[in-house]
Amino acid sequence: MIQFRGITTRRVLPLLFTALAIATLFLIVSVGSNRTAGAACSAANAQYGDATSTITVPTAGTYRVWARMKASATDASANAFMIEIDGGACNQVGNHSSISQSTWTWVDYLSGNTSTKHNLNLTAGSHTMRLTGSEPGVLVDRVILTQDTACVPTGDGDNCASPPDTTSPTTAITSPANNASFAGNTTMNVTASASDDVGVTRVELQVDGQLVLTDTAAPYNFSVNTSTLSVGSHTLRTRAYDAANNFTTSSLVTVNITDATAPTVSLTAPANNSTQSGTITLSATATDNIGVARVDFLVDSTVIGSDSSSPYTLSMNTSQYSNGTHTLVARAYDAANNVTSSASRTITINNVTTPPADTTLPSVSITNPTANAVMSGTYTLSANATDNVGVTRVEFYVDGTLRNNDTTAPYQYGLNTTTFTDGAHTVYARAFDAAGNSRTSSTVNATIDNTPIGNADINSDGVVNALDFLLFKNRYLQAGASLGRADINGDGIVNALDFLLFKGAYDG
Repeated sequence: MIQFRGITTRRVLPLLFTALAIATLFLIVSVGSNRTAGAACSAANAQYGDATSTITVPTAGTYRVWARMKASATDASANAFMIEIDGGACNQVGNHSSISQSTWTWVDYLSGNTSTKHNLNLTAGSHTMRLTGSEPGVLVDRVILTQDTACVPTGDGDNCASPPDTTSPTTAITSPANNASFAGNTTMNVTASASDDVGVTRVELQVDGQLVLTDTAAPYNFSVNTSTLSVGSHTLRTRAYDAANNFTTSSLVTVNITDATAPTVSLTAPANNSTQSGTITLSATATDNIGVARVDFLVDSTVIGSDSSSPYTLSMNTSQYSNGTHTLVARAYDAANNVTSSASRTITINNVTTPPADTTLPSVSITNPTANAVMSGTYTLSANATDNVGVTRVEFYVDGTLRNNDTTAPYQYGLNTTTFTDGAHTVYARAFDAAGNSRTSSTVNATIDNTPIGNADINSDGVVNALDFLLFKNRYLQAGASLGRADINGDGIVNALDFLLFKGAYDG
């Protein structure tokens, strides 16, 4: 006999159908103990119970049927009953040694096979459920229908009365903004929102589809070390979970990691504190986590050139710099314009400078005698000479023959005219510079006259008389090129020596 205390159906939604109490608690139906599934259950007989109930299914779907039962108190092998829906197949529930005689056992399997679950595909609406006894003494206390196939009833089965949570949380990344950029050596702070109808249990952060961090409590914040990410574009998304393990993934947010690592660079040539001349080669080594864009070479803080490929070298013409100490530095750049300067090196430039060849001729002119002057006694020859670099000497020529030279200004030579015959003679000078350039002056025609009258005939009338004395007197104690014949001895001044010569000629 089966004792029915009531039949209850429950579903995944929070909806409890009214328990249906069986009016006759002890019903005897006539069914055989070897009843098998397939045909409809037979009508009750005088020995076994039979109960029918109308149930309302609000949502179509698959339902798990649980029955709380006890085996016969006098026969442990009597541990099954029959159930059918809408006059369909009559299925045996239970028939397993684990069903207790003394305590209630929840059973969800058929025909003694615990792996064969009692699942029903039901449409929404009213259905007729019939429970039929198949063995004496079997008690059925409660029947539950639920769509939560993972739930195992305990006690009165109310733990499976609540519907399963099938609503997924919502989540979104609120920071950073899409396409935001971060340096490759900083912390990227990611903030997410998440909500659920029951409650969010955790939020995961994924970078490029890989789980990197988890937060279990709002506000959902994540700190990502960007040095763990390669330079370039990366995707972020969050995934929120609830207690039922429902989850939702946020939309993707793209971030860009920029290169923040500066290159390394060092000068390799020339050697520090070395002396250099001519054209030399500057050399450097440089590396970068991504790539070196170029290496600049600086002399005294000024860029003189660059090289964009290894080995990094540059030719330097030291003759373009002053002799002395100079500072060299190499400076490396990467594509992100990160820059590093090498340690400086000092060199000493020592170039021997060769002046340009001197091709400029000196200039020279005879200043004494003047044209047609009369020379007598020891007569001073004079010349002016200049040069762009410097005059080294001036040579004096009489009648085309070198007579003497002077190496310092004023350029003069005392010519002993008494070694020459009286009469016409030519005088010129030649000036030289250190490069051997030379120039010859114009020729001056002069007369040597060492006769007693000589220059004393100042007015050149062929006689030395009072007229000559007056002219001599007017020039007495004067100096210069305008003295003419009054400078009888040709020493550039009319003085007592000239007077003695004049007197000797006058008296003669």
